[in-house]
Amino acid sequence: MAAALLLRRGQLDDADAKTATRIIHSGQRMTRMIAQLLDLTRARLGTGLVVDPRPLDLSELCRDVAQEFEVPVVLELGGDLAGSWDQDRLAEVLSNLVGNAVQYASAGTPVTLRARGEAAEVVLEVENLGEPISPDQLPHIFEPFHRARPQQKSPVGNLGLGLYIAHQVVLAHGGSLTVRSGQGVTTFVVRLPRQPLVPRASAPRASAPRASAPRA
Repeated sequence: MAAALLLRRGQLDDADAKTATRIIHSGQRMTRMIAQLLDLTRARLGTGLVVDPRPLDLSELCRDVAQEFEVPVVLELGGDLAGSWDQDRLAEVLSNLVGNAVQYASAGTPVTLRARGEAAEVVLEVENLGEPISPDQLPHIFEPFHRARPQQKSPVGNLGLGLYIAHQVVLAHGGSLTVRSGQGVTTFVVRLPRQPLVPRASAPRASAPRASAPRA
């Protein structure tokens, strides 16, 4: 906050302004990492991720998320996209999926965000063109601390928790999150019931029984 205040005052020279900007970006990165670790703790050790569903039109949410990125995101919206969901949590899911697609898309190729209504559910798809996820990585893609491309370091300091948390958020809504990847196309598919049985939490993973200490 102090660094942002210094920038707003406009009294810094170029070098100091760049330093203040780095402070802000580092603070934002640490905030994201802390939030992800807290969500991991809630999902695996606590009661799960709790969602607060309210009436929402996903067309507006999709437009807002698409505008977050510097590169163009192609929007394909169709049908009735109204339902009851946690807006902030779904924004987190879509922002993560689109951000991943932008990061791994081949240069100059589009990223597409689709949303369509199907009877009692809404289907969201995020698609990019580029190197596909290898078949041996696909079964583990939603595991915590896992990267689709382990050899590539995240440029924004992510921990490898984004897809895990997105998966938990979708599960907490009673939906599903899957991925298919091949022939230069990767697509993440979210299916959300319009009226999930919530508020509820995604079920935490049961912990393994602790072995008793050997007797002296």
